[in-house]
Amino acid sequence: MAITQREIDCARDLFNIGWSGDDPLGPTRYMTEDVQMRDIAMKAGPEAITGHEAIANRWRHVAGRMRLPVEDIFVGVDGDSIVVQWFVYVKIVEGEHAGRWDMGEGNSLLYFRDGLVSLEVDFWHGRQGKCDDWEAHFAARQALGKARRGGVSGFWVPEA
Repeated sequence: MAITQREIDCARDLFNIGWSGDDPLGPTRYMTEDVQMRDIAMKAGPEAITGHEAIANRWRHVAGRMRLPVEDIFVGVDGDSIVVQWFVYVKIVEGEHAGRWDMGEGNSLLYFRDGLVSLEVDFWHGRQGKCDDWEAHFAARQALGKARRGGVSGFWVPEA
């Protein structure tokens, strides 16, 4: 299957709307019923999470407080996959950093069937830093431009 604008829009909406929304089932609107998802760096085990309910249950704890804006989208050389480069922010709700945002960068490899994600494999190292305002931080990252942004890690914060 060749990637079309439909799959590119699905990938963008999966992160900007689905993963960034309040509903734990939100991301599944962009996924097949039998979707499989693996997170290779989070020590969740070698097995994929399969299906809408399993995915919602795994991520329910961050629904409404996670933002996952897309930084870039790449179509695979085989033409049947997309890699999404993203930055994640999760609002801290308790402890000394309550109200701040944990943050980190990552990528997801997506395969599609019938215009929906059928496999998502996430690559990221986990939390890398903290910021006070996710929107201001993301805007500052975007202002760096693609080449310069690639040279800073998920720990980077703009100078005051």
